[in-house]
Amino acid sequence: MEHAVRSRYGDVTVAYSMIFMPLVGAIPPRIKKIARKTEAELRERSSPDTGIRAAWEVYAASMGLEGADLPAPAALRNEVLRGRNIPKINCAVDCANITALRYDSPVGVFDLASLTPSIDLRLATQDDSLVPIAGTEAISCIPGEVVYSDRCGVFSRYSRDAERSKVTEATRNLLCVVDGAPGVGGHHVEAAMKFMLSLLEDATNGAAELSYKGLLTASEPA
Repeated sequence: MEHAVRSRYGDVTVAYSMIFMPLVGAIPPRIKKIARKTEAELRERSSPDTGIRAAWEVYAASMGLEGADLPAPAALRNEVLRGRNIPKINCAVDCANITALRYDSPVGVFDLASLTPSIDLRLATQDDSLVPIAGTEAISCIPGEVVYSDRCGVFSRYSRDAERSKVTEATRNLLCVVDGAPGVGGHHVEAAMKFMLSLLEDATNGAAELSYKGLLTASEPA
């Protein structure tokens, strides 16, 4: 993780895990029930805010993120508050979205085999871009925003992920990250990660191999 992230934005904490999934298929009915419960709880507690959401709003504004560039949980939350359900994509992505909604924090899952180390959380430059999931053309990053990259370039912004690193039914090895905004303690992202892993363990009947690696801050090497 780049020290420049801390220098510019303060304490930024990330929880990360490596996961082996024997099958990234559809989400089972029991996890769907958790999704519906999470949606119902959000609609009931849409106001007042817990403070996590406010911290992300301040962080996003400091990066110049607005509209479609806002962190993904904001768009997901707005869709649910309009009465829509969490999108059905696949088991890993659906569990990530449930977790993001419950903890008001970005949760990313990536096909680890598609990434070329080293993997870093850093500030975007004016030359950075990515082709988003389901897209065909590259979109530019905002210089100074915080992004994930590997040796091939940026594969994730807080608002969207790259087509090249998306999780599909062919994915077996995953990288999972939960991001914290400045002022959001490590205990929150750690709790979100453990919840995410518990969902995956339940969804796969314990067949997934879960390896929680821990927390990184902007002052530590990735």
